[in-house]
Amino acid sequence: MVFTAPHLLYGLIFTLVPLIIHIIAKRRIKIIKFPSIMFLEKAAEKQAKRYKIRDLLLLILRMLVILFLVISIARPVKYEKIHKGGSAYLKGKRKSIVMIIDNSISMGQIISGESLLNTAKRSAEKIIKSQLKEGDNISVILTSDKNPIKFYDLTYNIDSALDVIRQSRVSYLRTDIFKALEAAETVLESSLYPTRIIYFITDLQKINFLSLQGDFINTTFRLKYPVTLINLKTAGIKNSSIPQTRLPQVLHFVGDKVMIRPFVKNFSDQQNNLILKMFLNKEPFGQKTASLGGGQSLWLDFENQIKQSGYLYGLAEIADGDNLLEDNRNYFTFYIPQNITIGFTEQKNELFFILNALNPSFILDHNSPSSINLQPTGLDKPLSGLDILLLSKNTLNGNSKNLISQFIRNKKSLLIIPPEDMDIDNFNEIFAKTHLLPGSIQNRVQSDKDNPLNLEFIDYSHPCFEIFESYKSFKNINIFHYFKFNVELSSMNTRVLARFSNGDPAIIEHLPFATEVIDSGKIILFLFSLVPDSTDMVYHPTFPPLIHQTVKYLSRPALLLTLNKFQVGNTVEDVKNILEIQEKKIEVKCLTDEIEKTLSGDTIIAPGIFKINQFYFAANMDYTESDLRQMNVDELKENYQNIPFILFESEADVDSRIVSGMLGKPYGQLFLFIALLLLLFELFIANQWMKILTSRFKLLQRLKPGQAAGTGQSYSE
Repeated sequence: MVFTAPHLLYGLIFTLVPLIIHIIAKRRIKIIKFPSIMFLEKAAEKQAKRYKIRDLLLLILRMLVILFLVISIARPVKYEKIHKGGSAYLKGKRKSIVMIIDNSISMGQIISGESLLNTAKRSAEKIIKSQLKEGDNISVILTSDKNPIKFYDLTYNIDSALDVIRQSRVSYLRTDIFKALEAAETVLESSLYPTRIIYFITDLQKINFLSLQGDFINTTFRLKYPVTLINLKTAGIKNSSIPQTRLPQVLHFVGDKVMIRPFVKNFSDQQNNLILKMFLNKEPFGQKTASLGGGQSLWLDFENQIKQSGYLYGLAEIADGDNLLEDNRNYFTFYIPQNITIGFTEQKNELFFILNALNPSFILDHNSPSSINLQPTGLDKPLSGLDILLLSKNTLNGNSKNLISQFIRNKKSLLIIPPEDMDIDNFNEIFAKTHLLPGSIQNRVQSDKDNPLNLEFIDYSHPCFEIFESYKSFKNINIFHYFKFNVELSSMNTRVLARFSNGDPAIIEHLPFATEVIDSGKIILFLFSLVPDSTDMVYHPTFPPLIHQTVKYLSRPALLLTLNKFQVGNTVEDVKNILEIQEKKIEVKCLTDEIEKTLSGDTIIAPGIFKINQFYFAANMDYTESDLRQMNVDELKENYQNIPFILFESEADVDSRIVSGMLGKPYGQLFLFIALLLLLFELFIANQWMKILTSRFKLLQRLKPGQAAGTGQSYSE
């Protein structure tokens, strides 16, 4: 038997208290003999012997009560086998433990002036120091690191394990609880010691435990070793954060005013008052206050005038006095082009509506500089200097086919707006048979004049249409005739962006030379002419922003993908592929001064603003981690029946209870029960002797004065 709180055995000294009291009470008394009671001496001596026996018995019982009570408090444990090797703990044999510490975002909560992670560190250190001896070994696992196992093999250097725990930080990476548990079991399988223990310190947030459903866990996930789970309870949590920021959605240039809209949400149940500040290129440009009830959210609008072209980066930041600070920032980047050159091969009157929509004076302030360069060009010379080729001309030939193909291979983009009288055979010869488009045009289809087609099945996730997601008014647009196109969707390089109400494709995007590694220029094909005879879209308010969004997307194919699209956990290689970086030497720089190190190898491990060569991008955390909801014990037991959790509801007193929970059967209650029985027995004996003393005292009081003591008469009532 061992004691899990052996320091409390010092309380055994209190067993001497009854003995001391007994000795003090047994003081010497001067005896004076009276003739009237001389014949009662023999009876008194006999009674005194009984008193001595009674006093000795009461003394022993009282000392035993204190003894068993102290033993109960010290938590005795009868060791039982949990692995082969028997009572290894008692015999002085060694043990292996794995210490799992939850270092996810939620562990950054500040409770009573201290983060939960710091509380977890103290608990882990307390357990390690109280349970490990020289010769034992340990592995440390952090649940939210890219490579969570700090010691691939069990280490005997306990001090180094403690250093890892002390230096651990809250991680922005996604938490994988079950990956950590599997890693712990793998580590313990390599142990040579019979006693193997897993400790898991966490705040028991649902977002961490519900990543896999309980049914899956109970059928496929099983652990051989019991897991002592220490729940760091939290209550009264306040937390608001900025999950996303909406950025300028139409083409803007220097001098324009842009709208930036951060989205703020209160993830807790309590009312939260906050201040939101906006920064662009490290310069503040706005501040607003808001009050959000539990679960409420809102968009806040900030307007800012653009003063420079190129990549602009900034952040939205809230100060709300909440318990979790790590999610109070949202980083963003967007691009303001200095000039976009669009080449067109037709006369201006043939593309009247499109060219006017692209003209800055048509949609932007007349005083803003012209940043869209509309340049007439022919298809008989290289298309150098162009960002986009706007094609709507019938006169295509073999040489123009080669020029267009090379233009796209150079990662430039093509916008095809077919004329009403398009030569379908010539079009298919140039595009379909050279695999520049994923199919061919079959014929020109006339709509019912009384019931024209509409645009439906819009892909609002695409950058060209995402600004219309809340608007969704394309059903009001009438299509009078279109070109029927048989799309071959055998490749990931083809995407139907919109369909007509009869299901036929209306707008198609294709990347003809893209591979899994290298991107290519893009082609967007409209299957209806943008003239009043084909559609009334040209008079619709969505027409100019749609053309602007399409041009913006085609002019910088990668840029829009960088807007709040990257999260912590992405690799630099992911970013390079999207940004189309071709240089062999890649320089990655973090522009966020507050974060010391945001890259671990090629992995982004913290949010911030990054620069790869001349490209900028923003990376943010996964804001589902901000949803602070704690799992209760019943949910834990119901969902994870195959994981032998031994749950402690708080980190208090862990060091004294941990062994009883893991290494054997506790006997503290048994010793407490014995102490109570002895106490009752002591009270019973003391009570019976009190009755005897009382009856004798009454008897002596009834002796009559002057009565002969030696008459032999008995005095009774």
